[in-house]
Amino acid sequence: MKRLLPILFATLAMPAHAQSAPQTIPLTVRWQTIAPQAVSIVTPTGNRELVRDDSKKGFTGTVPVPDELVGTQTVLVEYDGQSFPLLLNVRKTMSSIEFLVDHDSVPSCANLYVRGVEQVADNMNDAMRRMLTAAYMLSFPPPDRDCAGDRRMRSVKARFDRNQNLATTSLGLFAISDDVRQALLQIPAGSLPGRVSGPALVAQADTDTNSALAKGLYADMLQTGSAKDYATAADIGARLSDAMTTRTDLAVGLQRQGITADRLKADTAYFETLAQSAGPQ
Repeated sequence: MKRLLPILFATLAMPAHAQSAPQTIPLTVRWQTIAPQAVSIVTPTGNRELVRDDSKKGFTGTVPVPDELVGTQTVLVEYDGQSFPLLLNVRKTMSSIEFLVDHDSVPSCANLYVRGVEQVADNMNDAMRRMLTAAYMLSFPPPDRDCAGDRRMRSVKARFDRNQNLATTSLGLFAISDDVRQALLQIPAGSLPGRVSGPALVAQADTDTNSALAKGLYADMLQTGSAKDYATAADIGARLSDAMTTRTDLAVGLQRQGITADRLKADTAYFETLAQSAGPQ
């Protein structure tokens, strides 16, 4: 059975103007050579499949604009009858999300392939490819294709580590999936490579991914301001200021980026002044 690997591209268009803000954000999942069997969005009432368009080699649909500055959305990509979840951080300022999937084969959990997914990824595409390579290894029931014992635990940790790489290299577009997190935490203490602690790894990953998301949100504010949508930039600044006291995860991430509450207040005031000077848009 052929196992497929994605190559990812994320397109984050400039935020829509606040006065014409849509209720949904277009989502496109494209393929290059071999199409997924299905792509769906997880909703409270069940999975909603995206529409396949062979002429564009893609699946299209929408995700809701979050009420808050950022919300999460699970996308399921199905190959060979198996669904692989991708957890997105959907930012209120996004006007589109797009990524590309393609394939590669994973014949077994041989040590050569385990070592491959253990390598640190420094970009989104490589992180996604290695993360899902590890996931495919773990989809083989142990001990099928050598997916047991130490190699299985190493693959669990590699999938977690590469998911962390994916989150940080995408400026927080992706988050660490709950199943990836829980699989790592279920490994008995002292059994992980290097005898590292699962909870300690999760805590450090949370800090790093929150920092990446905070950096992405702050960049949204600056990019929106550069596009002269000053009112929206001021709104982002105000929401980030609120997050300093209402969301510990973002507060820690902002602080790690050297972004203080005073700086956010000054940024917000600056864009508010520009918005007032510009007048109605």
